[in-house]
Amino acid sequence: MLPFAGDSGNGYGALLPLRGHPDRARFQQICLPGHGERMAEPLLTDLDALAADAFRQIAPKMRNCDVLYGHSMGALLALAVVRRARALLFPLPRAIVVSGMRGPSRFVARARAKLSREGLREELRRLGGSPGEILDNDEMFDFFEPLIRADFSAVENYRYGAEPPLPVPITVIVGDEDEVTADEADAWQRETAHPLTLTSMPGGHFFIYRHATVMRETLMAALASRRES
Repeated sequence: MLPFAGDSGNGYGALLPLRGHPDRARFQQICLPGHGERMAEPLLTDLDALAADAFRQIAPKMRNCDVLYGHSMGALLALAVVRRARALLFPLPRAIVVSGMRGPSRFVARARAKLSREGLREELRRLGGSPGEILDNDEMFDFFEPLIRADFSAVENYRYGAEPPLPVPITVIVGDEDEVTADEADAWQRETAHPLTLTSMPGGHFFIYRHATVMRETLMAALASRRES
């Protein structure tokens, strides 16, 4: 599971199978440099460098990787990781699930990394997904601010490059109140040789939390279907 901007490696906890479920251990949440348990490492502001780091974590398990999932920035990372795996002749995941991101060929970054401190807080409130106890507490926000600015910089520095479609099915899920239009989401079709699966759910950018149960079921269904294929 590839992190969204600001995720410290546990942002998808609500989407995981419940504790005690036999499949819970199969889900790995990737932690990026400078985040979470890796906070002592330098932050990166280049998406390719983040993807390379994520790939190094996933590579030893690629042979058993059934589904790769990423939300928002994590969706861009998912594509970059699988492209890297293909280039290096590694086994590919059997499916990719992405959410909250337009097709990379239609990607347009919003300038967020250099917002004022209060402007950044307001933008994070608008997007949702960031706990109020972080946004409303100056001391906690002092810790969080460099992480989110670095991640936003990485997204803003992203430049799409066309490559042949991947031989991997892609499922795209978007919130119907998010900024991603249906046409923009449909642009993910360019990245897969399979028919695209596109789903919309009620909610804004972080609809994944509002519909955590449905998202969990979607990921579990993708996992089950890939095992059977």
